[in-house]
Amino acid sequence: MSALLPDLAAGLDHIATTLATALPPGTTVLRAGGAFDAGEIRRHVTATPAAIVALLSLGDYTRRGSGGWSVQVQLAAYLLTRDQPALPPRDLAALTLATHTIRAISRANWGRPDAFGVVEQASLDATNLYSGSLDAAAVALWVVTWEQTFILDLTSETPSWPSI
Repeated sequence: MSALLPDLAAGLDHIATTLATALPPGTTVLRAGGAFDAGEIRRHVTATPAAIVALLSLGDYTRRGSGGWSVQVQLAAYLLTRDQPALPPRDLAALTLATHTIRAISRANWGRPDAFGVVEQASLDATNLYSGSLDAAAVALWVVTWEQTFILDLTSETPSWPSI
C-alpha cells in the first residue's frame, strides 16, 4: 500500500509541487487552508505571480481492497497576479496562468496514477474573479476548480500529524 497517499495533506502537497513545474518560471505555488478571500490577497500579493492551491471539500469515500480508500476531492487553484516589470499586464498574466493550470490539470494524475484518479473533466472550471476592488488594488485573480479522486492508505491505526 505504500504507493497510495498517506493522507490528504500529502496529496495536496504533491499537486502543488507538480503544478509548480507546469507554470511559467517565477510563479510562486503555495497551499492554502481553504477558499480564498480579500485578506488572502493582501497576504500573498508580494509573492505574485502566484498559484495558491486549496482543498475545498471531500466526499464519496469508497473502500478499495484492503486498506485503500478513494475519496472524491474538490480542489481550487487561485491565480493571483499584479503589474510587474518584465511581465505582461496583470490581466494577461492571470489568463496565462489559468491556461497553463487548466492544461496541467486536464492531463493530471500528477505523475502518480496509483494515488490520483483521472480528473473529472466536466468538473474543470475557470472563473475570472475581477471586481472593482481588485482592480483598485491593481491585482487580477482567477480561480480554477476541479474534482479528482485521491487514493489513500488508511491502514495506519496510529494518529499522527503530517510531516512538514
